[in-house]
Amino acid sequence: MATLDARAWTTPEPVAFSERTTGDEISVAVGQSWGKLWDRAWFHFTGTPMLGLTTVSSQFDYSLGRPGKRVVPLLDCAHGGEEVDLWVEAGCNDLFGRYQDSGTLKEAHIAICNDEMRALSYDFSVLLELMTLLPNDSARHHRILAALTRAECVLSSLMEEKARRACSSAA
Repeated sequence: MATLDARAWTTPEPVAFSERTTGDEISVAVGQSWGKLWDRAWFHFTGTPMLGLTTVSSQFDYSLGRPGKRVVPLLDCAHGGEEVDLWVEAGCNDLFGRYQDSGTLKEAHIAICNDEMRALSYDFSVLLELMTLLPNDSARHHRILAALTRAECVLSSLMEEKARRACSSAA
């Protein structure tokens, strides 16, 4: 896992990118709170990672749909070893004004995306959501459940070849 270095410039109100360093400068580590409710910050992430993995936890109003992990492709031509220099604006509140996770920086990692595993994850998510919307006694519900169960059994060790087999067995 490669953790990126994070610095932030906090302000009580949003500021334009051109003014991103006008706030109070702080160094932020994963697990550290960076602000109070309604605070804003421009984060500057840097580093030269070798490999990185990330997970996301979220509280979300499921009546609005399911939350998803944001994947932001940075460079299709990266070969590894390049320095990361990324600016991200953040607010210390959710859409409805809730102070989420005490303003804590939860992740500052970078990862190389495995396209097959990402595709399989999307397939699982779509099929699982469809299954939950179908009546429990419908044939389609049970076909999807059986396919997901077969795919899950194939994925017990999460190897790439098994992910390919799981994709074809869910089809």
